[in-house]
Amino acid sequence: MGNWDMALDQFVHFKHNELEIADWQDFQQRFTLEEDAVAYLTHAKWPNGFQCPRCCHNRAYVIDSRKLPLYQCKSCQHQTSLTAGTIMENSRTPLLKWLTAFFLVSRTESGINAVQLQTQIGVTYKTSWAMLHAIRRAISKVDNEQLLTGTILGGLGFCSKLPHRSTSVLHPQEKPVLIAATIDEHEQPVILKMKLVNSSHTRSKHLSHSTIRDFTENHIQAGTKGVKLVQRVQFYKFRSIKNIIDHTMTQLTQTFKGLTSRYLQNYLDEACYRTNLTLQNISIFDNLTQLCMSTPKTYPRNHLQILNL
Repeated sequence: MGNWDMALDQFVHFKHNELEIADWQDFQQRFTLEEDAVAYLTHAKWPNGFQCPRCCHNRAYVIDSRKLPLYQCKSCQHQTSLTAGTIMENSRTPLLKWLTAFFLVSRTESGINAVQLQTQIGVTYKTSWAMLHAIRRAISKVDNEQLLTGTILGGLGFCSKLPHRSTSVLHPQEKPVLIAATIDEHEQPVILKMKLVNSSHTRSKHLSHSTIRDFTENHIQAGTKGVKLVQRVQFYKFRSIKNIIDHTMTQLTQTFKGLTSRYLQNYLDEACYRTNLTLQNISIFDNLTQLCMSTPKTYPRNHLQILNL
């Protein structure tokens, strides 16, 4: 039996027996070979079996003369691969290393930075940085597509490593962030969003009308009635949301040493992604793998994503 036949057998196993990873040690035991990663990623991309991206036919010939096999649709003859249409397309990095990166990003306690990933999977810093930002761009894409609905509570927060901060004057190193959440009937957060605000339009620690308008237009479902965006002092009276925000900000400052505006929005989106799936009791690793397997690789022109007011 060839390697790819083995991988397909494992794919059937994954399909009928959902995988639960307990911790990092468990992950390492379950995924030791490239074929292990191929089997899991195949299931993530085609959970119901192969489907042609052109005509949706479900049968294909396997052409295994390359490092990764090609799948040729039996109906329209279109050829595709496991990584086509994913963030890994044209990547020379082994799929086991990519899958390991997905798992490490999915850890709820902190996520991972490029230096840590470089050490864990044995790649260059440039490669680990590129992998993480490809993952974060996929996360940011889905975050921007998911609008808040229902009862929404939000207010102005600040991302900073400063030990002491003024309650009224905005320090140049403080990054204002509009934080909002869909809440349930018990005022517990269900879905969280954190979006950077252009500090040139927020010279004091005051939530401006233009900031509220821009956030509402871009991140809240049109027609939503129960929206309450308040000032920072009022906002922090809601203990359940404050606890999540404080925990998230602590994670960010501990994991990422330089919180510059250029990439901070990606870090915020990643933190919200992990928090939201945890609140909904959804496996972050499974969800992230499926997301990365269904999101085409992109080359952003500008990482500076802020509320441009």
